[in-house]
Amino acid sequence: PFITVDDDTYGHSNGNGDGIANPGETIELEVELTNSGSSTTAENAHAELSGFDEGQAIIHGNYVAYGDIAPGGVAAGNSKFVLTVMPDMINGDEMMFRVAASADGFDDYWYSTVTVPVVAAGFDVDDIQISGNDRLDPGDVVEVTIDLTNIGGLDAEGLTGTLSTTDGYVQVTPAISSFGDIEVEGIGSNSGSPYTVAVDAATFEGRSVPFVLDLESSDGAIYKVNFNLVVGSITASDPGGPDAYGYYVYDNTDTAYPEHPTYDWMEIRYLGTNRNQYDDTKTMVDLPFTFVYFGYVFDRITICSNGWICPDSTQWVGFRNWRMPDPSYAQAMIAGFWDDLGPSGSDNVYTYFDEDNHRYIIEWYNVRARWNQSYRETFQIILYDPEYHPSISGDGIIEYVYNDINNYDSGSGENYGTVGWEDSTETIGFSISYSNTMAPGCANLADSRVYRITTNTGRGGVSGSVEIFGTGIEGAMIETATGQWTTSGADGTYLMNEIPLGVTDITVSKDGYFPITLSDVTISTNYVLPDQDASLTSCPIPGDFEASEDLGDHVELTWAEPMHPDLAGYDIYRSDWADGIYAQLNDTPVSGDSYDDYTTEGSDIYWYYIVAVYSGSDYEAVSAASVKVMGSNDEITGVDEIDNLPEIFSLAQNYPNPFNAQTTINFAVPTSGHVTLDVFNILGQKVNTLYDADHQAGYMTVIWNGTDDSGNEVASGLYFYRVSTDSERITRRMLMLK
Repeated sequence: PFITVDDDTYGHSNGNGDGIANPGETIELEVELTNSGSSTTAENAHAELSGFDEGQAIIHGNYVAYGDIAPGGVAAGNSKFVLTVMPDMINGDEMMFRVAASADGFDDYWYSTVTVPVVAAGFDVDDIQISGNDRLDPGDVVEVTIDLTNIGGLDAEGLTGTLSTTDGYVQVTPAISSFGDIEVEGIGSNSGSPYTVAVDAATFEGRSVPFVLDLESSDGAIYKVNFNLVVGSITASDPGGPDAYGYYVYDNTDTAYPEHPTYDWMEIRYLGTNRNQYDDTKTMVDLPFTFVYFGYVFDRITICSNGWICPDSTQWVGFRNWRMPDPSYAQAMIAGFWDDLGPSGSDNVYTYFDEDNHRYIIEWYNVRARWNQSYRETFQIILYDPEYHPSISGDGIIEYVYNDINNYDSGSGENYGTVGWEDSTETIGFSISYSNTMAPGCANLADSRVYRITTNTGRGGVSGSVEIFGTGIEGAMIETATGQWTTSGADGTYLMNEIPLGVTDITVSKDGYFPITLSDVTISTNYVLPDQDASLTSCPIPGDFEASEDLGDHVELTWAEPMHPDLAGYDIYRSDWADGIYAQLNDTPVSGDSYDDYTTEGSDIYWYYIVAVYSGSDYEAVSAASVKVMGSNDEITGVDEIDNLPEIFSLAQNYPNPFNAQTTINFAVPTSGHVTLDVFNILGQKVNTLYDADHQAGYMTVIWNGTDDSGNEVASGLYFYRVSTDSERITRRMLMLK
């Protein structure tokens, strides 16, 4: 079908008027229908629009009537589809929609796919200037200016950026900076308000720090730019890594770092077991303890004659070595010296459990290099029992120890030996040495060399869970007083490493809840302190929220104020659509129990919600959103904005859930009629009727305060809530905890 994008500021659209879909715009989409038949008129033709990806657009008006279309005729429709482009759409993206068309007398639909290209700004880092010597060094506190190039197809106005990093050794202030206006192919900078970046003095030289720059333009479009900055100038006396999992490699020349190993060869040929291997063979052995590698727990390994081991079993015995991670051969290889080796007789592979030191040693003793049998190799892979040699991640520590090593090859393509490691996916790993090239930070492979592979950095960590009434909360922010942070997972649990040693406070927060502080938490070297749990309490939500109609020149909002000593005011949000993108109306918290919105126009219908703002001596918080209500300067005779109507009958999960004092229930009905909302206990007995009335098509929000029909508080436990119309009903569960 032929389509036209209307993105002016008339009717239901709200954009820049260029006829192109841009992020954050509300557009009217005109779709022409063609009757491709040759003999029958399509009477009362109509079409419905649906999206293939809900992350691309919010559809507000999904139905258009076309009237009668004669055979071979084309119609543009009596109205237009209405949708809002999601603000994070990327330049060059295409929104895909399905148009389902039909007409009177036809039970079937005819389906077509339409695509709407999106033009957006886009950004890349052009240059970064760092005060001082133009690089980050351990102990630095520097100003960082970022030059951005607009590589997209749309000018960006009023661009601001929030810079952050997940690296525990680096902090950024201020978080937000201005980049001004950046036209297409133009360059903008935050030189007027550079970021301040503080680098901990204990940061490793050569550490690559990931940064994320979240950008937002004045029209609400959002963008993301990722980049890395390297700390200092790495030398062979610094650690190598980390890999993407967090493993570092220290060698015995890294004496400035407490995790460095010491060369102390323990000959096991007369103590251990000769595994009697020969060319291209493997042996599976049981470990005397449980080992953890990349988070994977195992108690047996495969030992290959060619200088490597791996967890559990493998069919591979490959001698042809490659860079690691390597997508071929055995998974999760631990390669002490991967090459074409040939043990035989007493010059073989030996194993020994050093019970006194809680470690398992695998030694290749005096084995021949197959490419030149005059060269001999003697080296060890040592696995340390995690119970006695802990790491901050719980993974076992590995050492490669070299007594007599000859890293040569016989000609082109032999790649010398490979020293390194990889995970079971063979996508994460690290090559200490490959093709006679050492990784940055790694001292040359030589006799009396030791490499230690560990996630330890000398710092510590904490773990725990964030809950409300015993149920985990996802997305809570956990932040230390020293600047490290993380968020809780889907089950409410969290793990945070790289915290400086000593005593710190940890703050746990999430929108909708009061934050709490865990005080005087002691951080120890290479140890994760468990059970740092937090139980949050919901912020009271403003009640009885209402919006006026028919006042002529403004909309008056009123609400019931929650009772709390730290109540600081309210933030008001407004949208043109119930399910649209809401913008904050006020710059500072509104006081009192009412607000007059004089920025409304004519007979337009607006949707509002409100949040309460709380401010204590050492915290700030906001409540969850109130009910959504609609208001207008004129009398609202029906929600007819294409309609601002839901497409389907639906019942949302209550929020918060579990809950204590009150919870919010939202439902949507696509057609007008009688609606009831009831609460039942686990015996099926009706506890309360929350809504029982005729309801116009649209959205409804109801708050239940945990009482029965008589106003008595109900007991803690599981309850069911059901919304019903004359033809449909939906039931969900909720949990009340006191």
